[in-house]
Amino acid sequence: MNPQIPQRKLNTIVTACDDSYFWGAYLLIASIRFNQGIYPIIVFAHGLNQKQVSALEQFGDVKVVSSDKPYLHLSKPDAIAEACTEFISWIDADCIFVGNLDRLLIPANRSFQIRFRRAEENYSVFKNRYTSEDTLGEIPSAILKIWRDDIGERATPRYSTQCVSNCFSFHREHLPYIRRWKLQIERYSAEATSPTNPSSTAYFMSDESVLSSLLCYGHETPATTDYRLGNANDAHLMHFGMAAKPWLRWQKRHLYYYDYVQVILRWALDQGYSQDGLPYSLNGKSRIIIHLHSQVCE
Repeated sequence: MNPQIPQRKLNTIVTACDDSYFWGAYLLIASIRFNQGIYPIIVFAHGLNQKQVSALEQFGDVKVVSSDKPYLHLSKPDAIAEACTEFISWIDADCIFVGNLDRLLIPANRSFQIRFRRAEENYSVFKNRYTSEDTLGEIPSAILKIWRDDIGERATPRYSTQCVSNCFSFHREHLPYIRRWKLQIERYSAEATSPTNPSSTAYFMSDESVLSSLLCYGHETPATTDYRLGNANDAHLMHFGMAAKPWLRWQKRHLYYYDYVQVILRWALDQGYSQDGLPYSLNGKSRIIIHLHSQVCE
């Protein structure tokens, strides 16, 4: 990568939020700017009021695109289509930057940078779906068979583990693949009103399951490269997974980042950015109570 080319000309950060994830989007954007990330940001949004839109756009080079689709986990391909740069990075609105991630977000050789689950993660996801014929820690064979038949291209899977769709980066030459992902979502996950859909055998993780099915069995699938944003000992992306989010309630497992989030929020205030309606759980004055509450509600 030519260091003389401004990063903002190379990459766009794309995310999505509704009212319940507004403060997640706020923290994500604030963390990017706090760490000198200057690239453009697009927020695909449903149901935000003008005050909320202004609160996101105040950080500069942030574009909020209004969507009439309430299930934003199914709208990732539509949001991505709004980006115009050479590279595009999708990041869920329950993530924050820890350090500057500029160079880490650009995938090598114009490939597709995405994280695949470790064996223990796969086991946690699929533990109630394994049979005696399956290898624990891999994708269950019954799911792979449905994916193979639905895609109808490769006979054997390219991967034995599922990808994670909260963060991925790619060169825009792979936009046709994103459009195919959209079509597959419309075919197999259009009724998923939340990111998880227990009634579906093969696509119970909605958009993520669909993306994995294409990576496993599609012919015209981009080459993937190692995910470089997960090293917690260095600059990395923090994903506040699971149901409880820091703007609602801190989980014990996430408390390590509490003070860091407070640093970001204080920086934003010092820069003159509005924080009207800051949730109780993000208020630094409530630190002791929040920590105590996380110990008994994990």
